Amino acid sequence: MAGGHNRRLTPQYLRLLFGMRRMELRSYLQDAVLKPRPDAKHVLIFAQGRSGTTLLESLLCSTGNFTGLGEPLHLYTREVWAPVRHLRGLALGAQGNVVAHVKGSQLLHERRRPVDPYRLLHSMSAERWSIVHVRRQGIANQVLSECLARSRGAYHKIDDSPEQIRPRIDPQDFLMRYDRRLRFHEEDQAALAGLPHLSLVYEHDLMDSACHQATADRVCDWLDLPRHPVRTELRRIGARAPADQISNYDEIASALRARGFEWDSTLGAGPSNPLNADGHYLRQRKEIV
Repeated sequence: MAGGHNRRLTPQYLRLLFGMRRMELRSYLQDAVLKPRPDAKHVLIFAQGRSGTTLLESLLCSTGNFTGLGEPLHLYTREVWAPVRHLRGLALGAQGNVVAHVKGSQLLHERRRPVDPYRLLHSMSAERWSIVHVRRQGIANQVLSECLARSRGAYHKIDDSPEQIRPRIDPQDFLMRYDRRLRFHEEDQAALAGLPHLSLVYEHDLMDSACHQATADRVCDWLDLPRHPVRTELRRIGARAPADQISNYDEIASALRARGFEWDSTLGAGPSNPLNADGHYLRQRKEIV
């Protein structure tokens, strides 16, 4: 639940909550007393969940150019009281450049005190943070990734063992998540309006490990930082075709087709950008996986 409001008050949870609040208060103190480095090159990755943000952060950190902050505004235990001050303070207390990632939908929809993603991004940009936006080329595969992660009970994979799960997904739940992702995407585009940023597409820049070095080099070049070899322990969860990952693929594909989308099972096929000039999804027959 957002902010951990409905978590049981176990000793383990209370210790974690206390530790996170203490870190948060320290970041506010650092923001108040420390001066920013004029040569700092911090990165804020902005994306929806299941878009490769943790992977991208791990790649950038492996270059040695950055310290990873993870997802500082997460809601696992609590809501951060002052998000901009918290991010700024964490960066001031770190050695060198930092990279962190945030989710617009989490800021806007999952907090008791919503944070406007547009204002947060523009505030961080004004603080000379560089914004990297990562999106999925296909909403259907993004929703599938979310459902598979929930079914397996883990959102990240660090070994090469084959995945054994092949769950059944309720079509109505899948469509609900699909519609929500479409809405989140439009909100993300609005938040980025008029903001200088680097755009990455998961399927082109992160999905295949053969692309990792080129993607990290692209970010480093953009920031005028030295290139270095990259590595990551993270592995793809959904490396198989969608029909091989869920037991009722035909049922889900039929439900999408009824909504005007064709779930293409050919990975990476079709146009690279399913957006029109206004930043809204084209409701076309082809939905790229």
